Amino acid sequence: MLLQIILACISGIFAGIITGLTPGLHINLVAVVVLGMAGSALSSFEPITLAAFITAMSVTHTFVDFIPSILLGAPDENTALAVLPGHVLLKRGLAYEGIRISSAGTLTGMLATLACVPFLLFLVPFIFSRLQTVIGFLLLGILAFMIARESTWQRRMWSLLIMTLAGILGLIVFSMHDIKQPLLPMLSGLFGTAILLNSLSQQAKIPTQRVTEMIKISNLSMIKATSAGTLSGSLVSIFPGLGPAQAAIISSQFFRHIGIYSYLFMMGAIGASSMVMGFVTLMTIEKARNGTVAAIAELLATPTWHGIGLLFAVMLLVSGMAVRITLYLSRMLANTLGRMNYTLVSLGVILFIAAMVIYFESWKGLLILATATAIGLVPNLTGVGRNNGMAAIIVPVILYLIL
Repeated sequence: MLLQIILACISGIFAGIITGLTPGLHINLVAVVVLGMAGSALSSFEPITLAAFITAMSVTHTFVDFIPSILLGAPDENTALAVLPGHVLLKRGLAYEGIRISSAGTLTGMLATLACVPFLLFLVPFIFSRLQTVIGFLLLGILAFMIARESTWQRRMWSLLIMTLAGILGLIVFSMHDIKQPLLPMLSGLFGTAILLNSLSQQAKIPTQRVTEMIKISNLSMIKATSAGTLSGSLVSIFPGLGPAQAAIISSQFFRHIGIYSYLFMMGAIGASSMVMGFVTLMTIEKARNGTVAAIAELLATPTWHGIGLLFAVMLLVSGMAVRITLYLSRMLANTLGRMNYTLVSLGVILFIAAMVIYFESWKGLLILATATAIGLVPNLTGVGRNNGMAAIIVPVILYLIL
């Protein structure tokens, strides 16, 4: 049994590296594939072994996923809002530092949330019963605050327009039932290809990437980023339709001014917190809020705290290994990327994203990608915050929760 768990962890780490490095290959999709193969696999492996494999893969993916987001500008839901600050660091030759700090935030968020599990067992049912009727209005208030914090009325109108366009796009895309992965073309356009096209128009070049550890975050900043990321990541994981993207919007409101490094640290904490909370909500309110936890719940049939405790141990073990793997891969890829032609790299990534969208969603996905890219270019032209584009996810959630 122990040997099977160890082999499952090792296999899961390798699978997580592949899913994390491949833009558009969402961890939920792989979990569903594993679940579909479980019938034959269960003849050789215990259900908890397959659950350990999915857990190890998900943890590794959470760390490695920042590499394509920061180095290539190819995001998924968990890292969409990390693309812009990551791209800034890439053009400064500090992409490795961005990935290192994101990894540190992920590890810290993982440890902090696991440490809070005993308290969350009592808090989650209480919060779920008290706030489920008002969370939609909370998100609506956050969107209004994002508009109001713009410095001029002109910028506020642009912010409102971008939110409106993105919200309409989100409503349309989520209503298209034949689109299996709506976030792939939508987020890739808003936060991936839009940024890459803007850099191409500016004829940007990739400077030599420095891979020495130079950036230090103050202890106070780390505490604030961890607290905000863990709190918001835990909160949104309790309610349906919410995830890391909404958590990033909420947690950023805790800071009047947040630097790039603290923001990336916080993004890492949010991703880790959301993962742990998936298991907590499963055991406390019997709700699986993400695809990987849903797959594990189906595998285990009747999850017990003994089994979930084992998976928490897998998280701790794999997290320590995933940090080192992420830093090694990012150091190697950053060195390689710094010697390449940025124009060709950007065009290659755009074509790869388009190919993935066509493969998964055919011509409809490509149309969504093009529309989202057009909306994603507006913030560059108007100077307002790119995070306004997250209305594509937030507006449908608000309407789902309120109506």
